[in-house]
Amino acid sequence: MDNLAATKNICKSSRQEHKRQTETTIRHLAMSRPELTGHASLFYNAKEARKYDSSSRMVGIQREITERAIELLKLPAGQSKLILDVGCGSGLSGQVS
Repeated sequence: MDNLAATKNICKSSRQEHKRQTETTIRHLAMSRPELTGHASLFYNAKEARKYDSSSRMVGIQREITERAIELLKLPAGQSKLILDVGCGSGLSGQVS
């Protein structure tokens, strides 16, 4: 086998390995992110929203994010303000005071 043929074989092998690694990564992502395998409405529904709302970990994280977002608004102290959160979540941030 000459150098050119050997180089072609190495490139082909490398492409096949890259393809295999990419497919493995996609399968792994699909397992951890089900919406990558189909439309999000197939996976995120009222049942999933209830699970999210009942998870103390998720509630804590959502509270931290919401409190930080409010802090970044730099609202004047001592004045009541209404904030419209037009999100697509379950409404946890609306419960933060």
